[in-house]
This record gives sequence, C-alpha cells and structure tokens, in this order.
Amino acid sequence: PLPASRLQQARPFQIIGIDFLGPITAWKTQAEPSDEYPGLVITGTENEKIWVLIVTCYVTRAVHLETVENMKTETFLQALRRTFARRGRAELIYSDNASTFTCANKELIALWQLIHTKEAKRQLAKDGTKWVFNADAAPWWGGAYERLVRSVKQPLRKALSLGKLSHWHMYTVLTEIECMLNNRPLIDVSSTPEDPLPLTPAKLLVGHDLAILPQTP
Repeated sequence: PLPASRLQQARPFQIIGIDFLGPITAWKTQAEPSDEYPGLVITGTENEKIWVLIVTCYVTRAVHLETVENMKTETFLQALRRTFARRGRAELIYSDNASTFTCANKELIALWQLIHTKEAKRQLAKDGTKWVFNADAAPWWGGAYERLVRSVKQPLRKALSLGKLSHWHMYTVLTEIECMLNNRPLIDVSSTPEDPLPLTPAKLLVGHDLAILPQTP
C-alpha cells in the first residue's frame, strides 16, 4: 500500500523525494564548438566533479534536477533553496536512511551527514520542512526517485558520448533531460488516434507538454 502522503491532494513539489547521482566529470575550460558537435566538444585537460540532485514530486511525479559542485552543507542547501525558489517550498522530504547509505557510495553517506548538521536543521526548520527517512533495509520505499536515477543516466550517458561537456553545458543537458522526463506519460499510451493524449507531469505543472510548438489558429 502507498503511504498516505502519496495519495493526498497537494500542490506540485509539496511532497518530494530526493537522491543524488554522480560524481560526473565536467571540464572547466570554455567550449570550442566543432563542425560535428556544435557547442559540445571542448578542449583542455582540467576537469572537476559534479553531482546531480534529483528531486521528484510524490504527487505529480514531476522531476527537478540541480547540479552541485561538492557535497558540502552550504552547497547542498543552496541547491535546495534554488529548488524551493523555482518549485515552491516542500513540506515533506523523503530520502534513504543511514543504513541504506552504508551499503551505497560515500556520496550518499555524505548526504546523511549534511542533513544532520546544525546549519541544515536550522534551515529546514526555518522553511517549515519535515525530513522523513525510509525504513531500515527497505530501499524499495524510495522507488519513486530510485527509478529516476536510471532515467537520468541513460540520456546523460548518450550526451557524454558526443564529447566532453563543460559544467554549464552539463547543466543545459540536464535541463533538457528534466524536460524530457516531465513529458513522459504517466498512464498507458493508447494506440487509437481518437483517444485523448496521455497524462504527463508537465500537464499537471503547466497544463501542456513542454518543448512543443505553439498551436496556430
């Protein structure tokens, strides 16, 4: 059975789940477009690691992606503040718990430590946000956001195969992936042309699918 928070009526991103993806290698140097991949391939040897904060709405299943340069408390809180500023403040946040993190990578363990710092607790209390950790040894409780990790990885891997991305190119690609995920159907797609188009997270957010051409009269 789904938890009550998944079934109650709420505005988009009022109840969310979060997870991290990464680290991903990005390049610090400026882009030098090539004829084959304009705006994607760059030159240079310096690189940096970035992580992707995956935020999903538990009611509309919409997705929001933010990049972070490190796993420090201030960086994480800045990403959370950007999310709240663009999507509205969350009243309830779900994430994996410490026992799950110990079986995962060190970045997820760092997230547990970030949340329990005094600065993070003070900021969450100020925002009126409650943080809930999933039950011990029950990673399937986070299926709403765990599945999205793979959904982000697959197109990102294809983009990275085209060449080296700078941080800002990476952010642009992730924004386009976010758009793609918010256009995904939430119900079965009918093969009958007369049937209405399937419901998507974008329709619940803005009333129509994103990245579509305007309808002319």
